[in-house]
Amino acid sequence: MKTSLDTAHTWFLEGCTQLPSGELRIRLAEGIKGANRIPMQIVAGVESSFFPVTVESSSRAVDVIFENAHALFTYNESYDTGELELVAEDGVKLKKVSASSFRKHAEATTSILELATAPIAEWLLWTEDQVFQILASAEPMIVEVPEGLNLAIARHETWTAS
Repeated sequence: MKTSLDTAHTWFLEGCTQLPSGELRIRLAEGIKGANRIPMQIVAGVESSFFPVTVESSSRAVDVIFENAHALFTYNESYDTGELELVAEDGVKLKKVSASSFRKHAEATTSILELATAPIAEWLLWTEDQVFQILASAEPMIVEVPEGLNLAIARHETWTAS
């Protein structure tokens, strides 16, 4: 699924809120790739150069809104093993998922998939900081946040080779 999220180099997590109504709102800040490579030592004696990726005052902020989220699994991106048994549509940052180990877990431990009154879809949202898997009964909406982002949030450094 191609979305406006794919127009940015990457996204950083700003915050996540779920309301009693079931609405899940995930706020993201755009990561901008720097113009110049910076030399770095990866391991002792091995030097390479990378582009820094940072949140700038010109970065966009967006909310990814799931109006009726039934289940949420989230974890720090650095713990990702790639072993989620995903069968997913094309997409870089936001993917519609048709099968996963998370869905199997939800089916085995809850009645969500059998009792929900509307069809349930699964979504995978990848950010620089966090990975989200969501079971929801409506497609997500991506809304630009007019008030912008929070530059006071401390962010980890990240780099890209390309």
